[in-house]
Amino acid sequence: MRKKILYLVRFFNGLHNSLKNGEWSPDGVPTIYKTMEGMDKSDYNVDFVLSNYNLYSEEKFRNFHTINYLKGFSSAIHVLSVNSKKKSIYKKITNLIFIIRKFFFILNYIKKNRPDLVYVDRSHVIEGALIKKFLKCKVFLRVMGVGDYFINGLLNGKTFFSKLHIWSFKSNFDYVLLTQDGSDVEGFSKKFLINSENSSIIFNGVKKNKGKINYFNKIKNKYKNKIKILFVSRLEKSKNCEIFIKSILNLDKSLKTKIVAFIVGTGSQSDFLESLVKKKNGDQTIKFLGSIQHNIINDIFDISDIFISLNSIGNLSNSCLEAFNSGICSIIPTENKSNRSDIVIKKFIRNESIIRIPIGNMTQNITKVLTDLILNKSKINFYAKNIRQDSKKFLTTWNNRVDTEMSIIKTIIEN
Repeated sequence: MRKKILYLVRFFNGLHNSLKNGEWSPDGVPTIYKTMEGMDKSDYNVDFVLSNYNLYSEEKFRNFHTINYLKGFSSAIHVLSVNSKKKSIYKKITNLIFIIRKFFFILNYIKKNRPDLVYVDRSHVIEGALIKKFLKCKVFLRVMGVGDYFINGLLNGKTFFSKLHIWSFKSNFDYVLLTQDGSDVEGFSKKFLINSENSSIIFNGVKKNKGKINYFNKIKNKYKNKIKILFVSRLEKSKNCEIFIKSILNLDKSLKTKIVAFIVGTGSQSDFLESLVKKKNGDQTIKFLGSIQHNIINDIFDISDIFISLNSIGNLSNSCLEAFNSGICSIIPTENKSNRSDIVIKKFIRNESIIRIPIGNMTQNITKVLTDLILNKSKINFYAKNIRQDSKKFLTTWNNRVDTEMSIIKTIIEN
């Protein structure tokens, strides 16, 4: 008899098109969708439950909806959502009802199917803790970065909701797997996990082999005589894309003619940032490429010369790892002592392999560094060669990364 797994994680936007079009073609968050693919192809009987607020405008996606089959993905996907309008005075009540209804959906599923393992992400740590304590199921907690907690103060212990989260993280989970993304994962683990022996920290995977065709050859040929500078991230305030843009705009006019800057990603700041570039007449130098599917994202790295990441909560994210793996001269901030982000980077990457910018006055510092690199192209090649060498020592493929996770899951289920 096939073992059963209940997989419960937060719905991410990259699945919108897949569920609407009936064909598996996810964008972004490979940590989730690569694991989903691995489970779907495994010998386990997996039910996937994805939940979030306001997922769709279409009526059928506003509440609870089950998709039994997608082309390229055979397992059932249960989408749990609610139409919680921001301006509605009933928003808090609506959200509370949704949380209660979601928990009873999970409770009824567990009572009916008795899964051998319940897999939850950090967004469902409370549900996971309650399931572990009262339903006596094996629970696997997946924590994909902890940097957000240093911004939103969710674990400061000052509110009931905060204390509930702290209690939940301290539950005796069967295993906790954390992603090393540059945030203070080690400190989080020591402070909030009670059983460090049943936990581990891993890097995400990368695409090791180049495809036969590069999807961005046209862009490469169009700007073949220019130094290509790349920024890849969700366009949110904590990612500091505005600083990136201003540092480019601050370059001398003669240097701007030698470069082109690509911004890959979308987010709540998209309109603001595009407007800023147009207002400063920078649209000849800075190009917004929008969102790019993860399965071809490494192609944009392969045609670029300089990569810049300015994430306030950690710079070992998927995009950073792909950049390091591709061998691009990379620029990131120095370690942030206030939230302890990026301290771990020096354990894996030598000082001579990456350029690190002081957190104070980043705009001016990046402009200064870029000026030096543009005028001394040999330095770009120097850092590119070194980061490629260093990354080979700690990066692995997505297949290996997923196999590691599946191996842990197998051990939990069988023991």
